[in-house]
Amino acid sequence: MKIPKSLLIDPEKNSVYGAFAVAVSIWAFSYSVIFGQILILAYYAVWLPLILVDYRRFLRHLSSAWLPLLFAAYICFSVFWSQAPGVTARTSVQYFSHIACAYVAARTVSVRTLTIGALIGIFVVLIYSLKVGNYSEDVL
Repeated sequence: MKIPKSLLIDPEKNSVYGAFAVAVSIWAFSYSVIFGQILILAYYAVWLPLILVDYRRFLRHLSSAWLPLLFAAYICFSVFWSQAPGVTARTSVQYFSHIACAYVAARTVSVRTLTIGALIGIFVVLIYSLKVGNYSEDVL
């Protein structure tokens, strides 16, 4: 079965996949402290493979995202002057991958799809929090 690229990367046609990806992102941001790496991997799994679907779409407008890319490079280079280079390297890779996911999301999701996905994700988080009777706080 072949899935058309437009159902995944075209902002006008990917409302189902885009809303699902945004809902997964909201869930991952809310409960990754509790559920751990599996939610972070799910977050990466919904955004990063879209680069492989049509890499030209993302590389074509890469020059317009110079500021976030410069910030990501600065974070990665901060390993060299860090007091804890191991922790800094891990954190810089996380920041860089999050910036990459945000760039992909900005190029593939329309405002309407973002709103629908955010509402679905927030609703699922709210229902889960009410069901469990507890909510997750950010440890920082």
